[in-house]
Amino acid sequence: LLRSALTLQSALHILIKDEQNQRYKSKLEKFLHSLQSGVPFTRAFEILLPPAIPFSFSGIQTVPHLPLFLERLSSYYAAKIDLTALLFQKLIYPLSLFVSLICLFIFFFFFMVPSYHGFFEGMSLPIPSFLRILVFLRLFFFQNFLDLVLLSCILAAIFCFKFLHLLRAVFLNFLLPYNMGDALWVSAIFLDGGISPKDTFISLQHTIHPPLRSRYDAFLSQFLSSGNFSYAYCCQFQLSHLQQAHLTNAEKTGRLTEGLKHVAQSLRDTELKKQLFWVSSLQPILLAIISLWILFIIFFIFSPIINVISFSL
Repeated sequence: LLRSALTLQSALHILIKDEQNQRYKSKLEKFLHSLQSGVPFTRAFEILLPPAIPFSFSGIQTVPHLPLFLERLSSYYAAKIDLTALLFQKLIYPLSLFVSLICLFIFFFFFMVPSYHGFFEGMSLPIPSFLRILVFLRLFFFQNFLDLVLLSCILAAIFCFKFLHLLRAVFLNFLLPYNMGDALWVSAIFLDGGISPKDTFISLQHTIHPPLRSRYDAFLSQFLSSGNFSYAYCCQFQLSHLQQAHLTNAEKTGRLTEGLKHVAQSLRDTELKKQLFWVSSLQPILLAIISLWILFIIFFIFSPIINVISFSL
């Protein structure tokens, strides 16, 4: 709409009329109201940004090439969503295995344990030690059910917010990670939008979190004093020789934005391989745990038969 010579506010009016999702519509209305109230675009735009894009427009007042900036930002966010969909697809099988393991445990603990305890008592057989422990745990659970529920409610009331915040952070960091590859990609988006390199890297300082923050601060200080981006960056962050050469040559030829995109893509592919490796590693681990649990249940089933035979002998 901006490329068709409409103003930003006129474009927002059109988007608001066509938007069906009430949540997005309210965000667009809030964004439009902020612009009409005189709030600068760079401050008001943060209303629309999802948590997966920790942008910071600190010190930036305007975006000279706004349509190009929005296009690049949209492409970046679409790539993040595609990455999330891929990781979530890989997680479905391990999660299903984990749920199956929990269901096996519930079935064993609440149905098989009392049946076999009754069988041993009915046959006047000595009760195995491990069965005594399981029966004790089951009785403890039922006798103190209300107390355990009350304790769980108290702990949930105390730690619920912290737990949900931690769970959300883990979810975002795993499925929507933000690393130096993302920082370089975001830098390229800022530069495409016509923002100067100095303002770009200063504004990104607020989006970098420990343990990378100290190294980024050192990079920024070195860059501001020397004006040489590739040298300052390579001094603080580990890159391959190919990536270093790419950044250096891109800066010398005035194509820094393209160089940042290529290096960011390379770093993102490396990070994706690591995440897929960890997700793939969950499957054999969970399969091994389920196999051991099934073997234990089989042993639990056949142990009365073994006891009956030994008792009769």
